[in-house]
Amino acid sequence: MRFLLHLTSSALLGLATPPALAETGLLILSPQPITLPLETPAALDALGCSVWRHGRVGASGGELSLGDATHFALTSCETDQTTTAEGRAALRFSLGLPESAVLIEGAYRNKEVHPASMTETAERYYVLKISRFNNTDVGARQAEHAAFMATAAERPHAFSIAATIDVDWATGMPTPDTVEVFYYRDYAESRAFVTGNDDIITASDAFNAAHFDAYVYFAGLTPDARAPQTRLEAGSVLSYTLAAPSETGVQARNGFAQFDAMAAAQRASWPRFDVRSTILGDFEPESVQMHVWPSQQAADAYETYERRPLLESFASQGWTGRRIYSAVLEDDLDLTLDPDKFYTLALAWFDPENPTDYARYLDMVAGDLAAVGGRFVYKMYNPDAHLTGETLDAPDQITLAEWDSIESLRALRSLPQYQAAAPYLDSGTRYFEFYSLTLTSPSQGVTAP
Repeated sequence: MRFLLHLTSSALLGLATPPALAETGLLILSPQPITLPLETPAALDALGCSVWRHGRVGASGGELSLGDATHFALTSCETDQTTTAEGRAALRFSLGLPESAVLIEGAYRNKEVHPASMTETAERYYVLKISRFNNTDVGARQAEHAAFMATAAERPHAFSIAATIDVDWATGMPTPDTVEVFYYRDYAESRAFVTGNDDIITASDAFNAAHFDAYVYFAGLTPDARAPQTRLEAGSVLSYTLAAPSETGVQARNGFAQFDAMAAAQRASWPRFDVRSTILGDFEPESVQMHVWPSQQAADAYETYERRPLLESFASQGWTGRRIYSAVLEDDLDLTLDPDKFYTLALAWFDPENPTDYARYLDMVAGDLAAVGGRFVYKMYNPDAHLTGETLDAPDQITLAEWDSIESLRALRSLPQYQAAAPYLDSGTRYFEFYSLTLTSPSQGVTAP
């Protein structure tokens, strides 16, 4: 079978002798999104694993089946995870993986020391190949591979080999021999290599036919973490979780993460912010996490989860305070955030005697935002407050704003127009919280294999 998608050129295998010491590599293929925040999930961290790359499964081709896999996660672990039924169950439980998820594990080795940060690799076009040798002529396979790779490396737009897993165990599919990870600088480079090197493609097909029983390629489409962007559809539910962790609550938070992953299988975790400072307000969270539910029904199911009391028990031990606010999106929302920017989150409780003054304040300053390098990202109206172990009075409005820098915010406050608008902020609110935020670096918790 000749596979002519843009992944074809990556048919060249990294079969060098592995080093004496190699850590465990684990590839997860799932038919549903693998909910991974922008840092190593506590559930994986508790298993001694860290996320290297994750994203969507793109175009694929080859004799081996990926089943219904639509998402992947490539992780690096301190120990084997899938060699026992108990280990496999713990892994699936911790990440909320369905039984149909494919797990492939073995010794991890590098051809290249890979940048740890997804920010540095956001434009890279990844190709993963899962293969099973026929071992009819191992010597010939290694010799042909060495010659083949030397030729390919000299061509313009050539791919690079990032890493290889020498597979020991697999569940959900017949155990293969290797998982190879390749990348191009970007998608355009992959197309340029394929279209300009027919001889390499032909040799690739011949090499595969001679030395493999079966194989499959798939594109690993990692998110562009430099400026995360998503389109949220009307009817979905967006929520903010403001959290202040307890210094002694690490184990409780790990326990919460495991049960939360099961209860929130339909929820997508997206941006997470570090709170730089609490500018106004008596609550001082360390982070703000955004979540997206596909519908109100899905959000309600999480609230009525049968093990909710256990979740709340873990939460009360793990955090000194957690405040969760959510609202249904009435219109589609294109949400783009940039870690190079500065963000603020404003929570306003309206003064019932002057209920429209806060809106007037925002309208008066809106015209000057662009001039100083700011913009309103999203305004949430009349959010619901959720069970967090404390009585919670929901604000009337939550406003997320983006600024080129903290100097942009200072510049706005120095304008005469702002000075004229500020009294309406005071008269329009009975209580007001204001936080300065930094989008959490995607590289946190991500290590090179």
